[in-house]
Amino acid sequence: MILYLGPMWAGKTTALIDEVRSLRQSGQITVVLKPRIDNRYDARRIVSHTGRTVSATLVRDEDHLAEALNFAAGFADAIALDEVQFFPPTLADMVRPLADDIRIVAAGLDRDCFGEWFPSTRALLDVLPNEVAWLTAKCEGCGQAAQRTRRFDGDGKAVTSGDVVQVGGSEAYGPVCIECFEKE
Repeated sequence: MILYLGPMWAGKTTALIDEVRSLRQSGQITVVLKPRIDNRYDARRIVSHTGRTVSATLVRDEDHLAEALNFAAGFADAIALDEVQFFPPTLADMVRPLADDIRIVAAGLDRDCFGEWFPSTRALLDVLPNEVAWLTAKCEGCGQAAQRTRRFDGDGKAVTSGDVVQVGGSEAYGPVCIECFEKE
């Protein structure tokens, strides 16, 4: 299993798309799954912030995820999962038995905008992936390497409480380093 983790705008989805394209070019059958909640760009495609795309199956809920993984396990060489933070924490238990025979590639946020681990991402790390790529972005506060994602309100002020999951893009979120994150 390969995990691409980090804040928003770190290139996680781009890395996942590159891996999918590489697998497919080498003749490997690769199934791509994305959670229904990620509706920012396209319901049937994974889309990076740079505009790169790959077709994907939209997963409605936990039962549908289990069905999709079990179906893919019957024929696929690889399974790619984008925005893993939006999948249920049981994702790790679902992919664990597949990971010995099928290449699993996953990308997502490691922490929410309040600095807490997303349960599904944390659970995937416990599966002991072969490789974890911790990606960073450029901090919007100081320009250093950003390891966190901060949500901002309409006035540009940091949001420090509220709903954990709020799908959005650059209008609501920005990458920040740990130092800038802790200042706010």
